[in-house]
Amino acid sequence: MKNSQILAEIKESAKTLFSAIITLISPLINAVATLIKYSWKLTRLVIIVGVVALIVAMCVSRSTYHKISSRYYVYKYDVVDRYRVKDMQNDKWVTGYLTSVEKNFGCDSLVRISKKDIFGNNKRYGYLDVRSGTIAIEPQFCAAGVFSEGLAAASNGEERGFIDTTGKFVVKFNEKLTDIGNMVLNNGHTIAHPFNLDKQTGYGVVNTKGEWMIEPIYEKIVRSTQNCYIVSTEFREGLWSVEKGWIIEPECISIEPYNCDEGFSVLCENRYYIIDADGNIINPFVFSYTEMLTYQAAGDNSEISRASDYMLFGLDEKCVGVYNIRTNKVVIPAKYTYIYMASKDIFVVQDGMGIEYLVDKNSNVIKPINVNVN
Repeated sequence: MKNSQILAEIKESAKTLFSAIITLISPLINAVATLIKYSWKLTRLVIIVGVVALIVAMCVSRSTYHKISSRYYVYKYDVVDRYRVKDMQNDKWVTGYLTSVEKNFGCDSLVRISKKDIFGNNKRYGYLDVRSGTIAIEPQFCAAGVFSEGLAAASNGEERGFIDTTGKFVVKFNEKLTDIGNMVLNNGHTIAHPFNLDKQTGYGVVNTKGEWMIEPIYEKIVRSTQNCYIVSTEFREGLWSVEKGWIIEPECISIEPYNCDEGFSVLCENRYYIIDADGNIINPFVFSYTEMLTYQAAGDNSEISRASDYMLFGLDEKCVGVYNIRTNKVVIPAKYTYIYMASKDIFVVQDGMGIEYLVDKNSNVIKPINVNVN
């Protein structure tokens, strides 16, 4: 009986609270209903103005992207993902909305920019003059490289070649290239890759006249130090110089820059050596592993080893040879799995089959020493 009375009181309290809430919000509901009924146009106008104001506020929200100079700043509009350049000295915008403004300002004063149409399609490239902060070449190219040495590779779909600072084609390519955006002139040359459905093509090097200095038949070409290019086939590498032409035909296992710009480290037929940019050998042997060899003289009672004139060297993890540090000559080529000295001028070597030999200082095999003779 008591529980029923409590439930009844709770229900009554809830009704009272609900009635109070309705009483409080009734004027607001009536006001909104009246506004909708008699001022729907005004209501729509308020909503539209509010939405437009929100969109505008979002679109004008910007941040400093980078500085072209102390005078010209590039601003990025994050919401719409667009860029503009502002003249801070005169407090005015000097460009419209751009899709991109590159940061890599080089020696040339023109940097690549891009722009899309209102639907976000049909991207076109042009160039901005960093000295004035204004657009020097309107975005009009479907592909464009970086300006260097007064020229840039570009294509408008019908023509392709090198353009000057006015956007005019001064050199035209006779064939379609696939990687124009990455073409950068260096001492009058750049790596290029033609596109041809009728034949297999690779990478080559062209000059500012559009002439192939290295035919486009190679798997890979890398610009290196001292105006040289490392040219690769599937299994071999060569070295080509802007001044000298071919320094080494593609016949080596590997070629790499050595000690910044000192020269090039070359591996050919299991031999490392260093050359300069003219192809002159400046160090005939470069070892990946070295160890001074010692020997124990006959009649020595102690275990102290005597120093020799020979050094054990390795060209890789598997093959070792012997080098005479006095004459600067290899006395045993690097083709054995291990070598140690049996006496002053006699060596014990082991080949890849596990067979040991006695070898003299002239690399002559004296005899095998662990072969069973039946």
